[in-house]
Amino acid sequence: MQYEFSSKALEDIKKLPKTVQARVIEKCDFIFENNLLVSHSRPLSGKRGCSRIRIGDYRVIFHIPKPGITVVIKVAHRKEVYKL
Repeated sequence: MQYEFSSKALEDIKKLPKTVQARVIEKCDFIFENNLLVSHSRPLSGKRGCSRIRIGDYRVIFHIPKPGITVVIKVAHRKEVYKL
């Protein structure tokens, strides 16, 4: 499955510590390349069409606008990520 980061998500990633940046990118690569979204993601309540991936204390929020394409829209600490 193909995925991409929105400009906001790229800004969010740049604000994270380097070790967390690497973990987020590695985990996204692993999940999206191996089509493991079903087992590693959960839908967000109240945000139609959006789901999340948990990476330690950080969350990756994404949506799927077309089959086969996933757009990561936000990456942040779990305390701040749900403030869309």
